[in-house]
This record gives sequence, C-alpha cells and structure tokens, in this order.
Amino acid sequence: MAFLLYNGYYYIRIKRIGECIMRMYFERKRPEEVGIASENIIRFIDELKKEHVNMHSFILYRRNSIIAEAYYAPYTRDTLHRVFSVTKSFTSVAIGILADEKKIDLDDKIIDYFADKTDGIEVHKYIKDITIRDMLMMSTAHEATTYKKVTHNDYVRSFFEVEPSHYPGTSYAYDTSSSHTLAALVKKITGKNILEFLKEKCLTELGFSDESYGISDPMGITMGGSGIMAKPIDLLIFANLIMNGGRVKDRQYISKEYITLATTCKRNTYVRSNVDAERYGYGYQFFMTKYNGFCCYGMGGQLVLCYPDKELILVTTADTQDSQEKTQRIYDAFYRNIYDKLDVLNISDNISEDSKSGNKSYEELLDIIGSLKIEEDDIDSDYEKLKLIDKKKFVFDDNPAGLIKAYIDIDNNNESGSIILDFKNDNASGNNISNANANSYNISNDNVSGNNISNANASSYSINDDKPSGDDINNHKSSSGNVSNKANMEDKAIRTYRIEFGVKELKESIFPYYNMRYLAKILVAFKDTFIIRCHIIDESVCPLYIEVTTNGDNVTFYMKNKDEVFFKEFNGYVSGKIH
Repeated sequence: MAFLLYNGYYYIRIKRIGECIMRMYFERKRPEEVGIASENIIRFIDELKKEHVNMHSFILYRRNSIIAEAYYAPYTRDTLHRVFSVTKSFTSVAIGILADEKKIDLDDKIIDYFADKTDGIEVHKYIKDITIRDMLMMSTAHEATTYKKVTHNDYVRSFFEVEPSHYPGTSYAYDTSSSHTLAALVKKITGKNILEFLKEKCLTELGFSDESYGISDPMGITMGGSGIMAKPIDLLIFANLIMNGGRVKDRQYISKEYITLATTCKRNTYVRSNVDAERYGYGYQFFMTKYNGFCCYGMGGQLVLCYPDKELILVTTADTQDSQEKTQRIYDAFYRNIYDKLDVLNISDNISEDSKSGNKSYEELLDIIGSLKIEEDDIDSDYEKLKLIDKKKFVFDDNPAGLIKAYIDIDNNNESGSIILDFKNDNASGNNISNANANSYNISNDNVSGNNISNANASSYSINDDKPSGDDINNHKSSSGNVSNKANMEDKAIRTYRIEFGVKELKESIFPYYNMRYLAKILVAFKDTFIIRCHIIDESVCPLYIEVTTNGDNVTFYMKNKDEVFFKEFNGYVSGKIH
C-alpha cells in the first residue's frame, strides 16, 4: 500500500489480485480553507512541547480534508503504533456488524456462547445474567479486568470464573476483559480475529493498511481491548467511517442505527473517571467528550476525537504513561488552541496580511511539522557531573529484582554511552513474567521468552570481577551495536543487558532480549542523581527508567517501567557499592 499526494489530494493505493486500484479518500487543504488558522495549530504544537507531552503523531481533519499531519521522528507515516484501548472501538464495530447480520442479538446472554469456557466452574448468578449489550457499555458484573486476577492464561475463561462485584447492567466499571471476551465472540462466530474480520467487511476496501495486525493472547485471540497495531492514517479511515454513520460514499458498511447507539451516552462515568476527559459518559466502547463529540480512547495518548457537529477529527499517538494528566493536556491544548477558535481567523490585528490569509503561517507550520522529533529535555546540562558514574562498576546486595552488577561507560566526547546490567537468569526477561501475564502477547521465539534469543540482539558481556574498560566493551560489540554473543554466554545463570543511550540527544537502538525499538538518553538530574530514560517504541509503548543515585561509595538504582507484561525485571530499588 502506498500513500500519494497529487494536486492537493490524499490517495490510498491498494493492490489486489495483481491489479492496482486507485481510490481517493481525503483531500488536502490549507487549514485556513476550512476555518482553522495555521497559527493556532502551531500554538497547539508549542503548548504540547511546553507541557512535555511525548507526542508521536497527530492528524487534524476537517470537512473531508486533512489539514495537518505530523510525525515525531523516528516515527513516520508508515510506522505501526500500538493503539491500546482504541482497539475497543474496533471490537464494538465488529459486534455491530454481527448484530446487523442477525448472527447475534445484543441482549443475548454472553454465557450462552461460551459453554466450553465454563466447564467445571460454578458460575455466579450475576455472571449468568451479563448480556452483550452490558459488555459493550462497560456495565458487566466486574469492577476491573479479570485476567489480571488469575494465574492461568485463558483470558476468556477468567471472565466467567472471577467472582463478580455487582449486578450487571447497572453500574459503569472499566473492564478490558469484557472487550476481550467480545473479540473472542467474533472469532467464535466468524472464525476470524476482529481486525481480520473488519478488513474483510470494510477496512481493506476503505484503504486500511495491510501491515496492520492484532497482538494475540496465549489462546490466539486478538487482544480485543488493547491489541491493534496500526498507522495513524488507519485510525483516520476508521474515524471517518464512524463519523459518517457507517457510510462512505455510496456504501453503508455498518448500520447507522448501530453507530448512533455506539456513539451516544449509555452510562455515566463521572465517579469512575481518572481525568476530566473521561467524565462525559460511555457508549458502546466509545467515550463521550465535551462539545457533543465521541472518542476512541487508548492508554498513553492514543486518541481519535470526533466532533460531528463541526466535521472535525483529531487523531493522536503518544506516550503519556508516565503521567495520565498529560493525556488531559492533549485535550486541553486541542480545545484551547483549535476547537475554541474554529472559524476565527483574525488572530491579531498586529500581524501581516500574509499571515492573516494563512500564507506565512502555513509555510511556518509546514517547516515546524517537518522538523518534529521525540525530545528529552535536559534537567541539568552539566555533563561533567557524569564523571561520577562513568567507568564505574556497581555491585549490589541481594534484591528481589535479581540485579547482581552494573557498569556504566560513557564515551570521551560525552555523545553516547551504555549501561551493562547482570541479572540472575531466573529474574530476567521472559522468565520473570508472572504466570498471569506470561506469553500474554503470543511471543514468538525470536522475541523474548526463555533462552530463544537472536544473537544480533543478545547482550552477553558479563561483568567480571575486574571491571572492563571502555575499550574492552567496545571490542566485544557486534555489528548491531550490541555486545557480541561470544563472551560468557555459557554462564546461563546470568542474563546480561547492554542498554545504549545518548548523552546530548536521544539514541535509537534495539532493547536486548525483547527485540523492541527504543530511544534512550541519560539525564543529569542532580549533583549525585542520574536518570537513564528509555522510550520503548514498539509493540510495547512505554517509558522505562533507571535512576542512579550515589552517596560516597554507596549507590541505589531505582528502576521503573509502565508495561503490564514486559520488562518486569526493571522494577524496584536495589542498593550496593561502587567499585
């Protein structure tokens, strides 16, 4: 599939059975042509930067036209992004199509479809009364996601097994296992996972990317509440379908009746909301918003904001998992700079006529968009302080994380460096994933899991009693930039990671054992405190921190990550001595 810009129009080229079909979906216009000032989009970008919101992309769309499309390097238009709970809205549409086709009724009891998952379980009477409609409304009998409460890997079974908290169909409670069970229902009826089913029914014809896919649970079912990997333009294609009542051009792909039900408020969310954006109610796997809008709402700033009254859509991808308030800041910046100023083009009486007409501001906007990248602001730019930890070995007391030793090496130009970490093998990587979450994403042998690790990405330099020099480490690097697999790989009791980072700029690499892309930088936080921050930018999208604090010859590492499944070894405090 390819994206083309021709005479101001946005095309999607789809290859099918040896032929190439050209379909036009989105026109491109200057923002001023649809009542939005380029200068206000610049202010939107600037505010997000000022608020330290880690944006990955955004697309602004109005009146059938893309008016701004931005990607923060290394993200590009073609990068697949984990959309987390935006997946729930896709699951809802798949259920709606089954209902349109009379293959299900929304008032069917879900237990009637899953006799195979209740064998040997004494199912609670509340669970027996849960309907498909209850599940769509997040109005089940569970107060939270059930598969996080069990020690087996059958997520659907957990939905019927875990003790309920209240009668279904009454109260709103966000339950991702409900969405996942609905995705399992789609597969049970159609034999296809949700994205495969939706591509067959509508998405492929509408230009949804062939490369998009769904991450599966251990039973092979797409994670119906969080698993879709897609491009931002895919989300716009989906949003356009929904905002047009399930119709594109002359074809009705899903009934307008169902879309109306799905995107209007069915449950009050005020009490259970975490931020203001979640307080406006819930439909069928869609959140409601201010200004009579609705939203596909994913963890970490994955947003598809739709405002039918204004013919306006905003798609964002981001990583705000270090602070949920930063997701709210995306809303606030959008409302303050764009929504509240729709159709108001005279920004200031003091600006030039060129700027008023949008010419100058639009060119400036294009320049800004072309230079966007993920950035990590320095806390303290006194890089000389790094000498306190450079070329130092750290030996730790016994700790739950199983971290034995670490070594930090920074190059002589203060441009980049690395940290080498020795973990006990039973604490590291896939071996440390709890039974409840093990293999949650159907991990293949060339990713994490056990000892099936590709040589290109394995960091196998074990930190010996005699601390290695920077040259010793560099001599063991493979062409991939990681340490060669030749050194001490025989020591199966130790799992060694070499994590590369930039000093003045973020550095991109592959995270050892997990085979996931990441960006990393070391920050000088205080005279004796240093933070290595990794941005994981793959099937996992999350921040990972290693904070190093020294006090004489004592050292404490504090490690934290936000992923629910991976990187479990990077959690908690460890203390020891500097050598």
